[in-house]
Amino acid sequence: MTKSSVQAAYRTKEELQVAAVAAATDIFVDAVVTPALSRPEGLSRLLALVDLWLSYVERRVFPGGCFMVATLSEYDSRPGPVRDALAQARNGWLGVLEREAAAAQAVGDIAPTPSAKALAFEIDALLAAANVSRNLSDDVAALQTARELVHLRLGSTAANRV
Repeated sequence: MTKSSVQAAYRTKEELQVAAVAAATDIFVDAVVTPALSRPEGLSRLLALVDLWLSYVERRVFPGGCFMVATLSEYDSRPGPVRDALAQARNGWLGVLEREAAAAQAVGDIAPTPSAKALAFEIDALLAAANVSRNLSDDVAALQTARELVHLRLGSTAANRV
């Protein structure tokens, strides 16, 4: 695509950036969230989401690993439509993790504390750290470490179910 074609499709750089966030979100949902939906709700789906996210980063769907992790640090303190689009995508991801953690807690697959919201935050933090380590060292060992820590956090029975 030529520069003039891009300029014709998007009036401003900001519109192009918002469109890039939307496209990256769609790719992420197709690669991580949609396949996990075939798993039973709760712990099984939560672990599938983690494994699919790690695979998404390992396969380098985007050169910087997770597009959102790579981009959030640049825009988290810049108010505006790009930040808003990134925040919406991240909140959607955290919401998916929280719903599955809550479902796993409701049936007793994982402990009722901490809250599902706190577990979602913690899982997301481990995944983001693994993404950064993967990018800095070009070594996938951090991805396995994150997987093991998530399984450990969710209880020893969680590690045996995957």
